[in-house]
Amino acid sequence: GRNALGAVCGEFSMSLAIEKAKTHGIGWVLARNSNHYGIAGHYAMMALDHGLIGMSMTNTSPLVVPTRAKNPALGTNPIALAAPTSGRDPFVLDMATSAVALGKVEVAHRRGDKLPLGWSVGPSGLPTDDAEAAVHSSVTGKGGLMPLGG
Repeated sequence: GRNALGAVCGEFSMSLAIEKAKTHGIGWVLARNSNHYGIAGHYAMMALDHGLIGMSMTNTSPLVVPTRAKNPALGTNPIALAAPTSGRDPFVLDMATSAVALGKVEVAHRRGDKLPLGWSVGPSGLPTDDAEAAVHSSVTGKGGLMPLGG
């Protein structure tokens, strides 16, 4: 990755994986030393144009507070899978292991909206609807996003 833009590294890596899959039946590519690559589903869906199943995943900095904890120890670790179907629409799964994407919390903060309970915990480790506290926690490491499933 050479600290490249994540989108550039993601496009290159998935294109290489597709070529490997066409030649060998399967194509796995790993990238390291890259940056935020955007929507994981975009890369998985690139394989659909070639009749292939696509998978894309990444790790992140700790933003997710484990159940019954106060401080983040897990990443949101996005996972995407795309598979062609016999029908018109492909199967596409694009998810993170947190209850919500940090971007949605940031949008709520900019709008001055309250968060739904279950999205974030504050510095005390208790659920919060305060978007400003949730965004601030991603910087301070005190509090953070809740994990998928609570």
